[in-house]
Order: sequence, then structure tokens, then C-alpha cells
Amino acid sequence: MIANYPLWHEYQGKARKHRPKLKGREKADIAIIGGGLTGMSNAYFLSKAGYKVVVLEAHEIGAGATGASSGIFSIGGGGYFWQAERDYGRQRAKALWDLSLYSIKLAEEIVAKEKIKCDWAKQGSLDLAAKPSHTKMLEKEHEARRQVGYSCDFLDARQVKDEIGSSAFHAAIQSPYDRSADPLKFLHGLADAAIKSKAVIHEHSQVKSIYPTSHKVFLRTDLGELDADHVIVGTDSQTYALGMEHDVLPMTSYTAATEPLTEGKMQAIFKEKRQMLWDSYDFYDYFRPTEDNRIVVGNGNIFVGHGHEKPKDFEGQGKAVLQNIKDSSRKIFPELMNVEFTHFWKGTVGFTKNDLPIIGHDQRHKNLLYSMAYSGHGLAMAFLSGKLMLDYMKHGDSRIFNAFRKPGTQGSIIPRAIMQKAVDAYFDYRKFTERL
Repeated sequence: MIANYPLWHEYQGKARKHRPKLKGREKADIAIIGGGLTGMSNAYFLSKAGYKVVVLEAHEIGAGATGASSGIFSIGGGGYFWQAERDYGRQRAKALWDLSLYSIKLAEEIVAKEKIKCDWAKQGSLDLAAKPSHTKMLEKEHEARRQVGYSCDFLDARQVKDEIGSSAFHAAIQSPYDRSADPLKFLHGLADAAIKSKAVIHEHSQVKSIYPTSHKVFLRTDLGELDADHVIVGTDSQTYALGMEHDVLPMTSYTAATEPLTEGKMQAIFKEKRQMLWDSYDFYDYFRPTEDNRIVVGNGNIFVGHGHEKPKDFEGQGKAVLQNIKDSSRKIFPELMNVEFTHFWKGTVGFTKNDLPIIGHDQRHKNLLYSMAYSGHGLAMAFLSGKLMLDYMKHGDSRIFNAFRKPGTQGSIIPRAIMQKAVDAYFDYRKFTERL
């Protein structure tokens, strides 16, 4: 029987700590809405700096995109670097990519400093040309990165076969920067460290209203109230409930994990380096080896909205996606032919129209801040959020947000239901045509 929840939940067990609901009235220097990695990163950095921090989470920490993620910390933003450079100019593109790289290095330092046991792995990655026509694009990407100082290597088809056990790819970019971790262990490690610095975390405390004024922001839940000098909203794809539905487009994708493989099979697939792998389609497949010799697999089946069913139903959308993951994985890596998939789950993340994260303050109330919609680079950007917000609180200089999308300024005015149908139709067309 396949489990219909993220693999990472297997490793929580009795170690899972439960946080109390907000009851009565509390005060804070900074209130944080959302208990994912954005919320815990902000709680960690701000409480360490001496701020009185209170986190409000509607369910349990890690119940959203963080806990359903693949656990990949990847460099980048705004698409490939050559695309970001084309769309935003070299300076802004490099600023965005530099920030993601800084975030990965900072996360690595914090894991060591706080002794967070989260299976942190310095894996690096291969970005693989899925079609012969994609080879020139990867050559272009390789040159664009090299021109601005990023370390990477271009591999031809023969060299790719030396790195992985598949003949399905035609070229690759090899990058040393990408990392992986158990996202729930990382999240709970940050939460524990924040609590040691006197941060307070309330679970099952959904925010029902936000009332900002020039000096305070007032929050209300079912059972309590919270008054804060500043509020940071880190609710990502759930932000529609807080009135930003035109800024953040929720996208649902599915992920599967294999049973633990033998060392022989892992060696046959990943060879010595055990790098993370993803292909060059816009709606890409990826393969991420774990500490216990499983492979976390995702593919290009992305749907607008919060999904139409639970994976456990295994009918319709979920059943088709799981079969597609199995078929494509076994086609690329024949070693997986008789390997069982033990976990299958879905997760919803926030995207923006131009793939730039939303990080910054509200246009009318500078004490109301947002950090969300990381458009596929969630773990690195979510972790970075805490450091950026700390810098803003200390210095009050909003220029640190210049690389990102401003909240509430560029959202679509098309009704969400119509927009979702239109984007779904466009995605179906793109997914079909790009694999011809």
C-alpha cells in the first residue's frame, strides 16, 4: 500500500512537538503568519537578534509547501540565468542568483552552528538536455553563467554517461552549488533554535483578520488576539485567504519516493557523486537521492490551484500522475523497473506571473511585510527571507527588496476561476508540445 503523505513524515514520529493555540491577548515586536520555512527562518533570525517574536500557524508547522517539498536548495530564480538576464538585465538577474547562493551557504552555516540533524548533503546537480535541440540552450546557459563568475561545467552526451546510468540525455550543465536536506527536520531544527531565543509558536491558530495602522498591526484568531509592531506574512499559496489572491497563483505538483535501493542500484543510477538531476523541459522531471538510498521523483505534471483530489483516492488526476512518474522514471533509468514506490503526495506552492518572489513591505503600511511565491526555488528563498527581514528591521532600508517583486502592485485583475482554467489549458498545451 502506497503512503499518501510526504516521505519526510516517516522520520518525525514521536519526536513531533505540538505547540499550543493562541488564547487570550498577546503582544509582540514582530508577528509572523505562517509556520513554514519562511516563518521559521524569520522567527530564527529575528529572535536571535533580540526581537520578541510570535508565530501563528493555521495548522501545524511544516503542514504546507515546506513539508511537501523535495528538500532541494537550488541556486537561481527567474528561470535560467540567460532568461533572467534577458528579462531583468544582468545586474538584477545576478543580484537574484547571488542572493539564492548566499542563502544556501548561510543555511549550511546555520545547520552546523545549531547542530541541526537534517541529512544536509552537498550533492551538486546536473541540468540535463532532454532533447538534442536543448543542447544549444544549455551551452548558452553555461556561457551566461560563466560570464558572471558562476562555477559550472558543460558536459556532452558521452560525459553525461560517465556521471549517471542513463543514455536518455544529450548534454548537461554540472553545478556545484545545490544542496539537499530533509525539509521537516531542517524546519523543526530552526523552530527549536528560535524557541531557545524566546520565540513563541502557536499552532492551530488561523488568522481571521489583520488590521494595520501606522504604528501597530492587530491580528485576530478564533481564540485570541495579537498586537505587534510589525507583521510578516509568509503564507505562500494560502495567501488568497488574506486578500492577495491576484498576486500569488497556487500551483500543485505531485512527488513520489521509492523504497530504499541497494547500494548496487544507487551506484548504477547516480555513480560516485550522487548528484541531484533535473531535465531541461519547462515542466521538468527530477531525481533526488536521499540519505537512506531512496529516490525522490517529481515530474512536469503541474496544475493550477490546490489540486482536485487527495492522492490516496488514486483516481483521475492523482492516479494518472503516479503512473506517469513510474513510467518516465523507468524509461530513463531501467534499474528502477522492479523498484516499488512507497510514498506519493502533492504539494502546492505560490508562483508569480514573472517568477520573481514577492518580498517587501505593503505599499500603504510599511509595518506589514510579505515574503512568498518563490516560484520553484522555495527552500533557498524562504530561508533567505529571515535574513532580509532582519536587515530591514535593523536599518529600515527597503532597497534590499529591489531584486524582488513588490507586494500588491502587479496582480492580475482576471477572476481566479477564469484565470485557473486559462492557465491549465495553456500548461496542457505546453506540456504536450515541448515533449514532441
